[in-house]
Amino acid sequence: QRGAAINKKNMEGLTALIMAASEGRADAVRLLAERSGEVNVKTKNGLTPLMIAALNGHYEVVEILLQNGANPNAKTKDGGTVLGAAEYGGHPEVAELLRAYGGK
Repeated sequence: QRGAAINKKNMEGLTALIMAASEGRADAVRLLAERSGEVNVKTKNGLTPLMIAALNGHYEVVEILLQNGANPNAKTKDGGTVLGAAEYGGHPEVAELLRAYGGK
């Protein structure tokens, strides 16, 4: 609102959206996703906010990101998928949500 660079990456290559998604902060994710439009931004390793939220089982964050255009089929540099992250993290309810949005 005051001109802050919300898409700026820190020294580790993380944006505010990536950090909020990793912490499961749904309100912050909603605000950042709606204002930035950069929901598919990637870390140095190719992880998206959606992948990180899925891996950690943050269902509400995953849903918010998907509703704001996050790619359910994004891949890491090594070919890892969002659905694979949810399954690896042991979160079948998140995996089902991803499938509902076309995640493979």
